[in-house]
Amino acid sequence: MSKVTSSTDSTDTDTTNYESDLYDEAISSLSSMLSSINSVDSNTQNSIDSEISAYAQNGINDINDEYNSDLTNLENDSASRFGNLDNSIYGNGLSDLSDERANAVGDFANDVQSKEYSLESDAVDQNYSYADLLTSIINDYYNNADKLSNISSNSNSSSSSSSSGSSNSSTSSLKSLISSLSSVISNL
Repeated sequence: MSKVTSSTDSTDTDTTNYESDLYDEAISSLSSMLSSINSVDSNTQNSIDSEISAYAQNGINDINDEYNSDLTNLENDSASRFGNLDNSIYGNGLSDLSDERANAVGDFANDVQSKEYSLESDAVDQNYSYADLLTSIINDYYNNADKLSNISSNSNSSSSSSSSGSSNSSTSSLKSLISSLSSVISNL
């Protein structure tokens, strides 16, 4: 860490190594994720697929449990009374029950698809939240560097005028980088 020293005061002008490492990691992570911010990574997609598969299997089991026993009971009752399903009044009930089951399956298929879209949307929302966090870290780093620059320039006018060019250059490049990243994120 470098110091600007005046005859009466000493002030840190650089951030700590931890802050610098955090800033570098935030920049690296943000730049690597921007190209895929609207997609779901393979690990998350596998997790979503597993969850959807289990949800679908449970729903199919519930539908089968509800309708198969009723259909089987109605078929057996009709067959035992009339010998077949064609000439019984139970044929209409069987058809109605089959139609209800088909509607339940269709509604459930829509529900499964909706759940999958919701989980994928949540994953993309998490990507944006992570990008916002990284942007906040970068902005905080920039704001701290800017405050330290102002403190050092106020503490010693001769030291600040000799180092002002490099501070302003570094501050300008940070402002430019932050502005570029912010505009990229806001356009997504």
